[in-house]
Formats: sequence, structure tokens, C-alpha cells
Amino acid sequence: MAEEIAREEGKTLSGVVQEALRLLKRQRFSEEFKSIQDYWSRKAREKGILTEEDLERYLKD
Repeated sequence: MAEEIAREEGKTLSGVVQEALRLLKRQRFSEEFKSIQDYWSRKAREKGILTEEDLERYLKD
């Protein structure tokens, strides 16, 4: 399958594998970022921080 993709795209097999690994890394980073963002969003809501203004007030205290 990878060899077929390489032929179709005019790339080397190594190039196809490298691109697949880059895409996988980007996807994993995106999923990890979303997970971290969800965690901190939950923590902020628990403290009543819903807006930028709420966050500024919280940080001043």
C-alpha cells in the first residue's frame, strides 16, 4: 500500500513513510493539546473563571 502511494504521488517509499509519521505526530500533538486545554478549562470553570476579565481578577488576588 505504501509503495502504491509512493508511485501515485511520485515519491520514494521513505518519503511516504516520513510524511505519514509527520502527520501522526501532528495528530497526537493536537489530541494532547485538546486534552490539556479541556483539563484547564474545567479547572477554570470550577473556580468561576468564564471570561478574560474573570481570569484577570483571579490573577490579581
